[in-house]
Amino acid sequence: MVPETPAMAVLDANGVVGAYAAKFAMEFACERAKRVGAFTLTARNSPDWMMIGYSTRQALNYDCMLRRAVRLSVLISACCSAAA
Repeated sequence: MVPETPAMAVLDANGVVGAYAAKFAMEFACERAKRVGAFTLTARNSPDWMMIGYSTRQALNYDCMLRRAVRLSVLISACCSAAA
C-alpha cells in the first residue's frame, strides 16, 4: 500500500498480473468497508486488468455493494453495512 487513510488507499501492484492484484484489492477494500462503512481503493502498476470482472463478485461474499472503474488504473469503491 502507498498512501492510506481509514476510508481510502492506493495499491501499487508492482507489475503483478491484474487478476491477482484485483483479488487482493477487493479483499482489502471489502474488509475495510466492513469496518468503516465505505472504502475506496485505487490500484496501479499492473500490466493488465482483463479478469477484473471476477473480483467484483467477491463483494457478494462480504455483503458489500461495489463500484469499480477501469482506465489507466483501477478504482474500487466498496460499501458495506456496519457490523452490529
